[in-house]
Amino acid sequence: MYGNIALYGNIAVYGNIAVYGNIALYGNIALYGNIAVYGNIALYGNIALYGNIALYGNIALYGNIAVYENIAVYGNIAVYGNIALYGNKAVYGNIALYGNIALYGNIALYENIALYGNIALYGNIAVYGNIALYGNIALYGNIAVYGNIALHGNIALYGNIALYGNIALHGNIAVYGNIALYGNIALYGNIALYGNIALYGNIALYDCKIDYILICLDYICSISSLLRRHRH
Repeated sequence: MYGNIALYGNIAVYGNIAVYGNIALYGNIALYGNIAVYGNIALYGNIALYGNIALYGNIALYGNIAVYENIAVYGNIAVYGNIALYGNKAVYGNIALYGNIALYGNIALYENIALYGNIALYGNIAVYGNIALYGNIALYGNIAVYGNIALHGNIALYGNIALYGNIALHGNIAVYGNIALYGNIALYGNIALYGNIALYGNIALYDCKIDYILICLDYICSISSLLRRHRH
């Protein structure tokens, strides 16, 4: 589709959605109403979005989502409403985001998330609402973030997080809200931090068991800081 898409009404889908071919959108997408999907979503082809995406309403997905191929977004994404995901989410392909992402509403994830492919973020990410994760998160691929990340709301993680791939952060991370971790965190891969990390809020750990690699983060950051001072 090469033209622009503008939807001003509400969208409600009660059945299942299955797409076996590739999806390519070259125009801009603007949704001003609410989106509610009660069935399962399965995407077997590649997804490529070249235009900007703007969502002004609330998004609620109650079914499971499975994406088996790659996702590439070259434009900017802006979501002004709240996002609520109740089903399990699984992405088996790679995810590449080249544009900026701005989320102004609250995000709530109630089920499990599994990402088996690599994730590459080249643009900036800004989240102005609160984030609450009640399900488990498992990332099996590598994560590379080249842009800056700014979180202005509070973050609450009630489920477990397991990262099996490597993480490379080339941009700066700034968290202005509070962070509360109620579940366990396990990091099996390497972590490389090339940018700065600034935490302006409080961090609370409630019976949280963190893998020993995470304990070494403070040591790694301190060594990196000493090396930078030595170079100057």
